[in-house]
Amino acid sequence: MKKLNLLLFITLTALFLVSCEKKEDRITVLIDFEDVQLTDSIYNGSDLSGTKTVETTEWGNITNYYKNIKAGVTQLVNIYTSEYFSWKGFAVSAKRDVKTNSYENQYSTIAGTGAAASKQFGVIFESGKIIFPELLNTNVKSLMLTNTTWAYKAITEGSGLARKFAAGDYFKVIIEGYTGNQVSAKQEFYLADFRDGKSLVVKDWTKVNLVEFNSIDYLVFTFDSSDKNNFGILTPTYVCVDNFELELSELCDCDN
Repeated sequence: MKKLNLLLFITLTALFLVSCEKKEDRITVLIDFEDVQLTDSIYNGSDLSGTKTVETTEWGNITNYYKNIKAGVTQLVNIYTSEYFSWKGFAVSAKRDVKTNSYENQYSTIAGTGAAASKQFGVIFESGKIIFPELLNTNVKSLMLTNTTWAYKAITEGSGLARKFAAGDYFKVIIEGYTGNQVSAKQEFYLADFRDGKSLVVKDWTKVNLVEFNSIDYLVFTFDSSDKNNFGILTPTYVCVDNFELELSELCDCDN
């Protein structure tokens, strides 16, 4: 009888542990920037709601405001410099001017709308960082990219110091996925490519598959161009981004 009771106890304990075991399901999330509140069709950090930091540079002290803009489950890193009324990193826009070739038109997409004819989209200037939620084991499946109007016009017509592209020229965005503080995946996308007889300048929203970007904590975007001098790239270093497709883990009780 004692052996029988012991066996029953072990069996019930095992059943209890199995019933309480958690399993990992995967859910797909689309980040489309439509939930970010805009003022005059943009958000660039100029409301000074970010964390204020006074920094010393070779030109004197400047005041930067660091803000993580919430877009769905992600955070878009934005830096606004109040002395120069300027920003870098991520902004969010609904601007649609496809004609003006100047800095004043830095927020517009040459495609004329967001991806899939949506209203809003992200804009990256100089470099960009998007942070994914902790503990949800994010796989980045894909995203959509296109040129800003100013970058497109600079490439096809020239603008200020930026020259019109010719044979051999290129302009690309470099996407790096970080797991912890290490680069675990990398991909390049050519926004303009005049190498090897090509004459590509991206004008429509284009899907970029990121099949190796698994278990990513954040993405970093940087640029490279054949049009540069000793001070850096002369092509306007902007890109429009939209429709991040993410696959997240969802921990749930198996009884539910």
